[in-house]
Amino acid sequence: MDIEICADGTVNFYAAQQHWNASQNGKDKSVLETANFAGQRLMAMTDDAGGFDLHYLGFKTAGFATMEAAHRAAPEFARRVLTRMSAMVAD
Repeated sequence: MDIEICADGTVNFYAAQQHWNASQNGKDKSVLETANFAGQRLMAMTDDAGGFDLHYLGFKTAGFATMEAAHRAAPEFARRVLTRMSAMVAD
């Protein structure tokens, strides 16, 4: 089976990957940052307790003390989410 990126996927899949950006609405960078992982947006954001959460494809992980700690954990989190999603596809 051949697969290719279609026109509507081009922007996401050819955008810079794992490059963190602050929110575009002028809020403090320490509140929300996003990056593309495997062509899909991953968000690092503050929680209500002063820590940081990661959100990706409908999944979440929490408990990071700093935004930098959330950044460091993001690649492993994305891999785990994609692995879990892959396991959800039946033969």
